[in-house]
Amino acid sequence: TFYAPLFMPLIHPNYPNRRLIRGVEEGLKNMQEGESARFIIPFSLGYGSSSFSSLPAYSTLIFDIKLEKVVKDPVEYETTVIENYISSKHPTILAKPEDFYFIEIKEGEGELIQDGDVIEVDYTAYQLGGPAFYTTIQSVALNYDLYSPYASYMPESITVGTGTTSISGFSVAAKYMKPGGKARIILPSKHAFGEWGNSSVAPYSPIEIELEIVNTAGK
Repeated sequence: TFYAPLFMPLIHPNYPNRRLIRGVEEGLKNMQEGESARFIIPFSLGYGSSSFSSLPAYSTLIFDIKLEKVVKDPVEYETTVIENYISSKHPTILAKPEDFYFIEIKEGEGELIQDGDVIEVDYTAYQLGGPAFYTTIQSVALNYDLYSPYASYMPESITVGTGTTSISGFSVAAKYMKPGGKARIILPSKHAFGEWGNSSVAPYSPIEIELEIVNTAGK
């Protein structure tokens, strides 16, 4: 488990119906940066008459919250996070034109991957500066306590440049690689899980991926 502050838009202008629990939202509006508070939220401001996960219907909720920072411009904030990480961990590398960072581990052989190529990749995705949260490799899953008996742990097939993968950064990175190549890539959220994130990644969060092209079928 990666313990870090949760970065979450209070209300997104493009998705006004996707928002926090109402009681949390109302409580945050009464806080300032650096303050801590306990919210005791009645069911009417929580999940109401519906159950949620292990919570039964009509549950009162208790949240202990510290408001670390109010971010007015999440894109600018994310850029600063990435720049600080790069300057600390990889000070000699520069961003690629597509606005991501590429660190080659193994060059590979043959021609560079192109749009339309079908490739198979093994990869491990990490929180930026944190542990892995997803992998196609069983040994890595066991190492990071991510193992699931229902996962196949097989390379993922990707058609480069088609926009059919959940992480668009695969395509932009693959075109800097050759078959058999391996690299570590640092992706801003626009090349990863975007402005709403997913169950493992907060909105506007950069991620780091170790990516290996294990097979290619060409076009």
